[in-house]
Amino acid sequence: MTLATATPPVVRALVHKLRAKSSGHRIIGVHAQPVWHHDAKLSADSAAVLVRPCVSALAVREAIASHQDDADGSYLVVVTDCTSDDLGAGIRAHLAGNRLVEVDLWDTVQESFRAPHLDPSFVRRDKEWAPRALVDNEPSGGWSEAPGGTLSRDLALSQLAGVVLGVDESHIDATSLLGWSLDAVAVGRWLDLPAETRAGLGGWLEEKTGAAGRLTLRCAAAGHAADAVALALTAGLLWHRDADAGAVGMARGMLAARVGGEPPTPADAQAWNRTATQFVAGELADNGTRGGSIVERAEQLLDELGAGAVVPLSRFLPRALDYRLGALATALTDVLPAPTAASLGRVEETLDAVHDHELAGTEPRVDRAAMAVRLTRWIATSAAPGSPTETADTLAAALDRQMRVDAWVDRAYADIFTGDQDPGLTSAYAALAAAVSLRRAAHDAELATLLAEVTSTGAALGRIVPVERALSGIIHPLASAERGVLLVVIDGMSSAVATEIAEGLAARRWTELVDGAVGARQALLPVLPTVTEVSRTSLLTGMLRKGSAADEKRHFAEAVGLAARLFHKDDLRAPAGAPLAPDVARAIADPAVRVVGVVLNTVDDTLDKMDPGGTTWTVESVQHLPALLDAARAADRVVVLTSDHGHVVERGGTLRSYPDATSARWRPSTSPAVDGEIVVSGARVQLGAGSVVLPWREEIRYTAKRAGYHGGASAAEVTVPLTVHVRGPVDQVAGWLPAVPPEPAWWHSPLAPGRTSVTSVTSVPAASKHEDPTLFDVSTMTSPRSPASVDDVELLLDALFQSATYDEQRRKAGRSAPDDARVRAILSALLCNDGRLHETTLAAEALIPAARVRNVLAAVRKLLNVEGYEVLGMDSDQVTVLVDLALLREQFHLGRAT
Repeated sequence: MTLATATPPVVRALVHKLRAKSSGHRIIGVHAQPVWHHDAKLSADSAAVLVRPCVSALAVREAIASHQDDADGSYLVVVTDCTSDDLGAGIRAHLAGNRLVEVDLWDTVQESFRAPHLDPSFVRRDKEWAPRALVDNEPSGGWSEAPGGTLSRDLALSQLAGVVLGVDESHIDATSLLGWSLDAVAVGRWLDLPAETRAGLGGWLEEKTGAAGRLTLRCAAAGHAADAVALALTAGLLWHRDADAGAVGMARGMLAARVGGEPPTPADAQAWNRTATQFVAGELADNGTRGGSIVERAEQLLDELGAGAVVPLSRFLPRALDYRLGALATALTDVLPAPTAASLGRVEETLDAVHDHELAGTEPRVDRAAMAVRLTRWIATSAAPGSPTETADTLAAALDRQMRVDAWVDRAYADIFTGDQDPGLTSAYAALAAAVSLRRAAHDAELATLLAEVTSTGAALGRIVPVERALSGIIHPLASAERGVLLVVIDGMSSAVATEIAEGLAARRWTELVDGAVGARQALLPVLPTVTEVSRTSLLTGMLRKGSAADEKRHFAEAVGLAARLFHKDDLRAPAGAPLAPDVARAIADPAVRVVGVVLNTVDDTLDKMDPGGTTWTVESVQHLPALLDAARAADRVVVLTSDHGHVVERGGTLRSYPDATSARWRPSTSPAVDGEIVVSGARVQLGAGSVVLPWREEIRYTAKRAGYHGGASAAEVTVPLTVHVRGPVDQVAGWLPAVPPEPAWWHSPLAPGRTSVTSVTSVPAASKHEDPTLFDVSTMTSPRSPASVDDVELLLDALFQSATYDEQRRKAGRSAPDDARVRAILSALLCNDGRLHETTLAAEALIPAARVRNVLAAVRKLLNVEGYEVLGMDSDQVTVLVDLALLREQFHLGRAT
């Protein structure tokens, strides 16, 4: 029989027993392996103990003699593999009890866990291996104390597994085992354990972790631990219900060899796969490289096994994402060039499949695919060019269209124009770009014509704010309120770029405001041609003129009509370690300076030095903007973002040479306008002696090629965006109110197919409002996503507001209950859109300020969700709002659908 190993808990227990007997002996002999890997001196019951391993009787005699010579009152424990006969009576006479003490491993375990009692089932089931394993693998700090005084099997073995595997003992599950399989050192430690320990502890681990854990351990035993996670992903595909059994039969057999030779059952393979998908999803969410390496290895394994045909079934493999994007390309191609709301079903399904892939959140190709679907929705909702419903009859309407719709079209178009490596998507994007360009060109031509008419006639601009009146008409009233203003002029910022930067401010918890008289974002009208020297100068001096930065500084405060300072590019250079130049920081912090103006040139500079097409414009990508926002927040200033003109991007344009053309996008009117151009004359034209030719087609240029241009009459150049932001919740600032989300409905939400009504409701009689409902008042419900006409929805909501249950819910909600008009707006929008909308789209349709969307929805959910049943809820993506129509009818007793 192999001798046990003495440990500190064993020694302390023996000393404790000896002291309890009040024996005069201070030497204990232990029959065990003559090894001691711990400190030679330890403490037991406050007594000093010296431990000496002895390999012979002579060594025992010397240890006893040495200890007697010391006579310091300490205890001596000799650990020897000698028998009592080997020692002889003379040596045994010095030992407590005149004998060697045998080590009882269960006693040792009890002492280590400080457990007076052992669970009998633990001893019965694991007596052959567990006590030795627990003694041999005891950590230096000892085992944790058994709560309640009884050592259970799970407590002991979970602690043992934690030490042996190197995992958290409180979270030993199939997922943690997969994580362990990637640690080569920990796996090696497992494989080095005695066979009986691996068998016993492995059996317990399989009980705890099920089929997934069992297959992981089999992988480790077969020498393939490093591939366990990848093999689990692979197994889920090979035994997938949609996999062709004939095509994957050989691959299944080859995989079985890597898990010990026995193939998993389909159920076990799927259980292992589910655990792996959970593990890999966590790794990918943490943006670590390990998750990417695992999915790449799974693809390699499928290739090695000759089972590449099952790749499309995966939610993790990179090639599966390629496949899903390819399916989207086919769906897009099928509906172009003239998609309709009814034909977009397959497109939306394939986009959902793309987004369902675990790599979708980190793959820029997916963002472009989403932009393509958005553009397809836009085409489906916009009338054909030239149709009456598509025509803007005033310049204000044309500018509004650009600011509120086409800005997002231009943003998405810039993304898809950069293309994709997949030939199918390349072709689909090209066809989509052509369809978008056709409609956008019609809008540009229309706006240019209206612009020329208004400019030449000097007609009143109505509610259009020209750039030269922005300081007096917008900035002055805002700065005259309680807060000062930080005006940030981002030179060259188009309406499309403004949508992105405004999103960045919203993400930083800035609340966007809009003029209460307008109710939406609006555009300023530039000076022509749309170049900095006239349009920016007119903006910052408050007068129509050509000028320079010096002129802008000289007239800025006068134009505002309040104490104001203006800073340009050279003023913004900060010393080392400072986020802002000291003068700029002091001006923003000074409440006496009511308006601080700053000109940023990042966007305009890209037109010369970089390619702005497809650039993602964030707050961080505009130099100095983050620091300016932080300073404005600290000073509690309103932030106004605007520009002096927009820009167009070089996308393979056409050079038209004119001797007197000195700018890329305008020329003197010495030669007549031709296709794609228009003559513009009048007081707003500050160059070319008051008359210029401006191209409205984006592809026309008059000078050398650059990355981008401005000066022309396209909507992207002429529409000057202006957005207003304040930190934190507000009711209003100088007549500016919190804005509803500005995105068009098609930006976030699929289009509801046009259908005839199938949900006419049988109304509840008015008298039933105060009567107790009976079982028979609840009808058979329609599908939660049954479509409805506007009339049907209104009838249903009328019945809701007459419901006794609704009255009771309002009473319980008290003052926090939203008004009926808001509830009606939210439910009407949802029910007319298949019962689901992105929260941003819903907020826009229900006229809920963007900053209050979540709070409003929470209040409405509290009102409608009777007894916790989710009539109104959120999809798993946490941004899509859902209404359960069947549950709405049931909970509020609204009669049956007919």
